[in-house]
Amino acid sequence: MANENIVLFCESCSDMPYYLLEKHGIQQIVMPAYIDGAEYEYDPKNKPDFADFTAALRAKKTPTTSAMHEEGYTGYFEPHLKAGKDILYVSYSTTLTSSFENMRKVVSTLESKYPNRKIYHVDTTKVSAGVAILVLQVASALKQGMSPEEIIKMVEKEREHKTVMFVVEDLGHLKRGGRISGATALIGKLLNVKPILHMEGGKLEKCGKASGMRKAIMHLYDVFEKDFEPAPDAPVFILGTDTPQHTDLLFDLVNKHVAGRSEVIKHFVSSSISAHCGPGTIGITYNRKKK
Repeated sequence: MANENIVLFCESCSDMPYYLLEKHGIQQIVMPAYIDGAEYEYDPKNKPDFADFTAALRAKKTPTTSAMHEEGYTGYFEPHLKAGKDILYVSYSTTLTSSFENMRKVVSTLESKYPNRKIYHVDTTKVSAGVAILVLQVASALKQGMSPEEIIKMVEKEREHKTVMFVVEDLGHLKRGGRISGATALIGKLLNVKPILHMEGGKLEKCGKASGMRKAIMHLYDVFEKDFEPAPDAPVFILGTDTPQHTDLLFDLVNKHVAGRSEVIKHFVSSSISAHCGPGTIGITYNRKKK
């Protein structure tokens, strides 16, 4: 029997397609992104490709992001608690932002205010569709009647078998955000070397490199081909910003290899993620073999 007393939350930087949010009744916390100091209007229903945001990046506008403030979390959570519901919040890596300090304060305050209600939180240690793939598994678990405590244990186990891997067109955005060194960005630009990056243990790490974007995409696919293993309710996500030729290439390769064993979803990188990785980004998220 479905656990209908739980409201499932994730963030906009999970890169979850809008139709899946609607299908599974998932609530989304919009993590703010800015262009030249002005907050970007996040509208995944009517602007699912975030083309205006990416165009601003290509026009050399300055993107920034900020932590979610306490009032923001309160605004998302309190109406559901007041309606007699509990909350299960499946978040991106808590190591990447100070937002979660504010979230913990809000949880403490709201649970004191609503003593019969509970806010559960589990850290996926991932970002982008690495969160989405786990949220979809959680949505399925809730429909099967699993308790929040059981689901948290499931996520803590399953997150070790999810790969988030990507390559960027311009390393300058990662340099600006402190994700790579200035020397690495300069060498990459001069030699057209593209580092292959992935999330591991909640942190961004380099796992390879390639000369040029096409070879980088083939590297993503080669790793996927050796490492992929289907899992229930865990689609493969192919993500891109504004280079459909790259996204389509990776999608076609992956779709052929998967051959119906898993759903393959092609989607766009959201504003709060592309603010850090820049235009021309392409990535893949999937369930990997257990080692």
